[in-house]
This record gives sequence, C-alpha cells and structure tokens, in this order.
Amino acid sequence: MNFKLNAIVALSASALLCSTSAQAIASSTQTVLNQDLNRILVTAHLPANLIGFNIQAVAPKMTPSAKTAASTIAVTCTANHIELNVRGPAPESVSAFYFGLHKLGFLFPHPRMQISPVLGALRSHCGQTFSWIPALAHRGFDFQTEYPNEWVSGFFQGHTRIARDTVFWLARNFQNLMEVELLKGTLNEFARHNASVIQLAHSLQIQVGIGVSISMIDQRRYRLLPFWSAFTTIESDDILRRRVETLIDKIDFDFLSVDTGYTAFTPTWYGKTVHWLSLISSILQMRGRYLMVKVNDTTNEYDETYGNYNFLPARGPSDIGVLARTAMFYGLLDNNAPVYGRKNFMDIDRFMAKEIHQRRTWYSPETSFLIGMDLDVPLFLTDYLVARAQDYKHVVNLGVNGVLDSTSGQELGYWLFDWNLALQSDSEYTGNPMIGLQLLGENLNVWQKILNFETLYFKHKQLIQALSTSNFWDELPWNKPIHRRVLIRDLFHKESYLDWQIALLKKAIQAAPQIQGVKNIELREMLQVTFLRMHDALDIREAIEHWHNKILRNYWIERAYKVRQNAGTIMKYVMTNYDRYPTSDVFSESNNPTSYKYGYGWIATHLYYWHREELMAAHHIVDPFFMNLYDPFRLLF
Repeated sequence: MNFKLNAIVALSASALLCSTSAQAIASSTQTVLNQDLNRILVTAHLPANLIGFNIQAVAPKMTPSAKTAASTIAVTCTANHIELNVRGPAPESVSAFYFGLHKLGFLFPHPRMQISPVLGALRSHCGQTFSWIPALAHRGFDFQTEYPNEWVSGFFQGHTRIARDTVFWLARNFQNLMEVELLKGTLNEFARHNASVIQLAHSLQIQVGIGVSISMIDQRRYRLLPFWSAFTTIESDDILRRRVETLIDKIDFDFLSVDTGYTAFTPTWYGKTVHWLSLISSILQMRGRYLMVKVNDTTNEYDETYGNYNFLPARGPSDIGVLARTAMFYGLLDNNAPVYGRKNFMDIDRFMAKEIHQRRTWYSPETSFLIGMDLDVPLFLTDYLVARAQDYKHVVNLGVNGVLDSTSGQELGYWLFDWNLALQSDSEYTGNPMIGLQLLGENLNVWQKILNFETLYFKHKQLIQALSTSNFWDELPWNKPIHRRVLIRDLFHKESYLDWQIALLKKAIQAAPQIQGVKNIELREMLQVTFLRMHDALDIREAIEHWHNKILRNYWIERAYKVRQNAGTIMKYVMTNYDRYPTSDVFSESNNPTSYKYGYGWIATHLYYWHREELMAAHHIVDPFFMNLYDPFRLLF
C-alpha cells in the first residue's frame, strides 16, 4: 500500500504534551492506518494492494456554511489501484481518511460488523472528490462500564481485543473522543491492560477520557475522596491532589470526567464542591490535561446560595468543562420527559446555551439505559434514532463544542442507535434519524411507519410506562420511580390507571405497523419482541383486572406465558446468531468488577422482567425484594 504523510498528523494539544514526539506520532498513525486498511480489504475479500492513500495536512480552511474546517478526499485510479488523496487540517486526518473509505462504500455499523462494496462499485468513484466537514469538533462515546457489558470485559477483564475493536470502530466512524468509567479497585489492572489501547486511540487521533467521581458511593465508581473525607472535608485537598496525580502517573489520558455528589441524588457540600473542582482542574492543567464535569439531569438538589447543585461547575473557572446530560430516549426538545422528577430538559438546554460562551461545553445524551428501561427488558426503542438526530442538529446550531454519548451496550440491535448517532457527526447526515437504515439499504417507508408509531405511542402517549419495568429501587416505599410510572403493585388498587393502560395497550396493538419489510433479521427480530411485549403487558393487566375471578385470571396469565415463550424463542435465536462477544459475559451470569451479577443480554434473553411481572400479577406480590436482581450491598459499597 502506498502511504505518504506530508505533514505531522497532530493530536490534541493535551496529548502532545503527554509524551511522544510529533514524528513518532506521525509514524504511529501511518502504521496503524496501513494495518487497519489491510484488515478491511482482507475482510472484504479484495486484493491487498487495491487501495492506497496519501495524507497531506494543511492549515485549516473554514467553510462558509460550517463552524469546522473541511477536508477533501480525491479518488484517483489506475488499472489495478485506487488512491485516496486526503488533504485538510491535521487533527481531522484520520477521520477524513475513514470518511473516504465510507464514501467508497465501506460501512462499520458495529465493532465486529463490516459491509463492503464490490470491486465494480469501488471503481465507480474514480475521479470523484468528497468533502469531510465534521458537524462538531469533538465527537465520541462514553462507554458505561459501571454496567455489565462488553466493555467491562474489554477494558477490565483482559479481553483487550474487544477494547481495540471498539477504538477502531470509533475511528472508522469519524469519532475522536472516548471515555471509560473507572471502577473501584481496578486502577492498576486497568492501567496495565489498557496502555496499548490508549496508545492505539492516540495514534488514531482519539482523545481518551477517564470517568471518576469525587465521592460517589454507588455502583463501584472510582472515588477521588473517601466518604469520610468528603463529608468532614478533613485532609480533602491533600487526598484529592494525591489521587489525581496518581491517575496522571498511571494512565495516559487526555481529560478527566468527574461526577459530583455522594450519589446522583445526594449532593456533597456545595461550596466545597466548587473548590474541589477548581483544584482538580488546576492539577490537570499543569500536567497538560483538562477537566470535564458531568452536569447530571436529576432534580431537587438546590441551595439558596449556590442554586442547582448540578450546575455548580458554572461557578468555577472557565478551564472547567461541562458535560450536560439527558436521560433515556428523551431529547432536549421533548416537551414531556418524565424522568428523575422532571417535566423536560429545557433547563439543561438553557444551561448549555449560556455556558458555551464561558467554557468547553459538550452535550452528553444516551443511546441505551439499563435497569429495566430498554436494553435489558428488552425493548427496541426507535426514538433513540429520532431524539438523538434532533438533538445533534439542535446542539450544532446552538454552538456546543462536542457530543459525548453514553452507551451501555451494542448487542440486541442497539448497535444501530450508536452507529446512527456516530453518523450524525458528518454535516451531510446531521439531523437524519434514518441515515443508518438508509446506508443499510432498508426500506425507509417501512421504517418511517415504525418510527412514527413508537414516537406516538411509546413516548407521547407514554406507553413506555407499561412496557418498561420497575426495579428494586423504584419499588422501595420511600423512593420515587426513576421514570414516572404506575407500579404493578399499584395497579391492584388503582382501577382508573389499570383501565387507562389496558385501553392504551389495546389501541397500540391494533395500530402497530407491519415489520415484515424490515430486511435486517436481527433488527426485525428485536422489533418483533418489542411488539410482543405489548401483548405480554396487556395480558398481565387483564389478569390484574380479573383478580377476583380465578378462572379468568389464570386464563390471562396463561396467555402472557405463551407470549413470553414465543418471545423467548426469538431471543434464543438472537443470542445464538448475534453473540459477537463470546469471550465476554454479555449473555451470561457474570463475575465482574461492577455491582451487577448478570450481563444485560442474560436478563434480556431470559425475559426476566416479563416473568417477574407475570408472577406478581398471578399471586398479588408487592414485595420489592421478589426476584430482585440487585444486591444493595454491591451497589452501595
């Protein structure tokens, strides 16, 4: 393969300060791109030397219609060779190269999925020139390793091929940010296993973030301060300084992403939190790194002097960046987002609009949410396509600096949601909720009906309350559910809510669109399971409605059981044919460093929540500990 690097392929300023010389970075990038292109061509069953590339880095040239600089990729051909001539700003060299491959027809929807063009289709692009105009300067994913997913295996359990495949997936889809949540007791092991992974990321111009907390006690997050020090503030500055310095010495990261509070719902001292954030940022700045603070979407944490606890980073110096978060499949523009006790996310939107003029401001939405909402139920929620595309276009127009999406896993068809969001980073695709489906060759008319149906019924009419499920924490008597809902136990004595849900489920089932036209088998099967969940939820509620008639109650429970059996057959097929990480614990009971004993795929394929609700309805069970998957001790300590 022909490769010529005419200028230094530069990383971020922070990465350059960390270690290697510019020439070493250029050499590393050359080697990695050559090796990856070879793998891509081998996977495509194409000649090894068919495609070469030449990268020329030049001074950025801003386009009139975009806030980010453009690169060009010119395709030149000879009889037996195709050359990609990349020209543009150095920090976008890798993304521009992969964008050139993308325009040739190479697609990477999942870290272990490649769609390749045939030779004739490749040569049809000879003489063409493409423009890579990123919608945002910073774009990437936060891999939520506090949950039991493939990335826990990849980054914490020695299966580094998973981690490396993930890094390549980011680069192949034009991303330049990644974050991994560090877990308690894993620092030395993480540093040892992932030194080469981080080096790979840097060679691909991807900045690496490490997620930690100041003093969170739940979900085994890595803490910078022990609880006693955060609460009493005794020696807090010294401990904080030592632990941040230790992180810097052991891990070659670019930015530190920090959660505040003892939990997402419990604040630490307001004034002291601002001080700690300022101290962390100053330490990082001295060592060529920077701080991003998670602006959580919880409510009811307010102080008369300091205001909203989650907005405290705005009271710190301008070198403190913010990651403004939203939750689940709701977006910034949704009028109704009934999560964490809130009505919508308009306050988060206003916060970002204000802070973009003061500091580094990134938007941090989600494309999956475990603990009974979607991925582990399982529900295939297409509003992750709609809301995230709308959000991306909105924040680009707003002027934010970047998007760092939170993802909990990519199996069970959820790779589509992550991939579609990654594709939004191309200015040509921004705001298109079906660009991934379009590139897959799906029938968009079929999918538009599916998207419209789910948006109307699941989100706007709030059928999600009946399809998703409550969990142990939701059912504790002193807690409010994370997502507003009527719990199964409440349906026993709230007849009006029961009637409302039964009527809505019947109407939704009748209005459900046809899915036979969905071409991708995995996606079609997950949609089928989602629609079967409507029948299951209806049968469960009919059983509750007829609680006092044993014959009718048993009839509806038996119907729910049969629906679950049908869905279980589909889930076994999905697990058998689409388990892309057999060395991980996604589909099994899991001995891992998180607070959870089961991979999300195990819960999903066993339809665990469906079975639990059937038994609750059949036997009038209201105990939150019944069939409880979660160990409170593991979650809190």
